[in-house]
Amino acid sequence: MRLRSITAVSVAAISLACSTIASRIQAAGPVPVDQTALKKGTGAAFAITKAGSYVLRGNIIVKRPNQDALDITASNVTLDLQGFAIIGTGTSGTGIGINVLSGVSNVTITSGTVTKMGGGGLVLGPNSVVSSVKAMQNLGVGIQAGASSQLTDNVAVGNAGNGLMCANDCLVTGNVSTGNGAGLSLGPGSGYGNNVLDDTTKVSGGVSLGNNICSGVQC
Repeated sequence: MRLRSITAVSVAAISLACSTIASRIQAAGPVPVDQTALKKGTGAAFAITKAGSYVLRGNIIVKRPNQDALDITASNVTLDLQGFAIIGTGTSGTGIGINVLSGVSNVTITSGTVTKMGGGGLVLGPNSVVSSVKAMQNLGVGIQAGASSQLTDNVAVGNAGNGLMCANDCLVTGNVSTGNGAGLSLGPGSGYGNNVLDDTTKVSGGVSLGNNICSGVQC
């Protein structure tokens, strides 16, 4: 009888401990990223090195033209910009707003602005998603992604390079590209539809899925 009581108490204690840990994990939520990260070295302003969910909780202002704002070195990362902006110097340089390093995949970026970066706005690897992001006045490409990625509901305006680039087997839908060095640049097997395009060179590569508007005319 005593053994049963001890066992019951032990089980209850373990259950309570597990419940407490789970509650703490849930309460912690996404990892915040903010301007204080800029003080962490002379390379990238901030590096995301572990898989998980992250949120921007304020604008990030990059003061060195050759500095990336965010480097992502781990696969399976989600970053919600929460409407905030990554802002570069507006001068020539190599700095990229969000730079996903070689060999990294399955990264999702949503809901914010990347502007005035010397090396480009966003550069991502394969199997990535970029949604509801504004890439504006970057001195390189606006948004670039690797094979089998999705670019959805983004705005690329006034970038010196291509507004939107995606490699093989991508899906590019609902975007606006205007005033860039060129509009869409897509690899084999990629499809694009429901986009608004007003660049001098509107589309290179890819297959139209219909309902694209080129300089006010369906194309």
